[in-house]
Amino acid sequence: MKKIFFALILSCFFNLSTMADESMVKYKEDCLKYVSSPKVTLESSYGKLRYVHTKSMEYLGRATAEKLESLHKNTQKEFKIMGLTKVRDVFDYETTFGLQPLNRKYLCVYPETIKVRLAYNMPTIYIANNLEKGTCLYNLTERHENTHMHIYIDALDYFLPNFKKYLDQQFKEIGVEIVSNQEDAKEIIKNLNEEYLKGARAKVEEWRQEVEAEELKLDAPEHYLMESLICEHVDGTKIPDEIIWNLPRLE
Repeated sequence: MKKIFFALILSCFFNLSTMADESMVKYKEDCLKYVSSPKVTLESSYGKLRYVHTKSMEYLGRATAEKLESLHKNTQKEFKIMGLTKVRDVFDYETTFGLQPLNRKYLCVYPETIKVRLAYNMPTIYIANNLEKGTCLYNLTERHENTHMHIYIDALDYFLPNFKKYLDQQFKEIGVEIVSNQEDAKEIIKNLNEEYLKGARAKVEEWRQEVEAEELKLDAPEHYLMESLICEHVDGTKIPDEIIWNLPRLE
């Protein structure tokens, strides 16, 4: 009899649990009839580009080594850096949530707006202070660093519409939650916000890595070697061997 009794209790427990789950699904479906997808707003800017001509090759070499180290890449210490482009992006994310009453017992928590700002802050091109303006070597360095900047700009332009599609899709994947009172809603809003933010942040980080991978392609040894020969053909400038042959080896 005890076994039968416990079996009946377990059976009732699982049935009630299943009914509760099905009820929540139904309430979520009802909620989606009343609310629409969150309004997604994307803001961006390239920042104001500035040029700095006061840093030495030694300084630029150290700064480049630090940047490569952050990307888990290495370069030869003897390599002389004539230019460097630094860009820092800013990612701000803000979500607002609403409460939709379903009946006297339940409320639906849903995202109303998603506002994202992804922008570049203080993009800076450094050109070594021993390079004379107007010379082939100076112009070559300036062109190389401007190409880096164009890669950053093109990457942001390409990413933004795809990012917006992802943010729109998030609502279909994460959806809404059901609560029985406004006090419970506070915790649910916190959890929902973290879930939406987690996905958005992962996409931005993935984009960052892709951008830096493209930037590193421009700094491949074969590009430096090709560029180093240009000035010899233009004005006979001989690039020092330490710059030509001590090319960075990215590992």
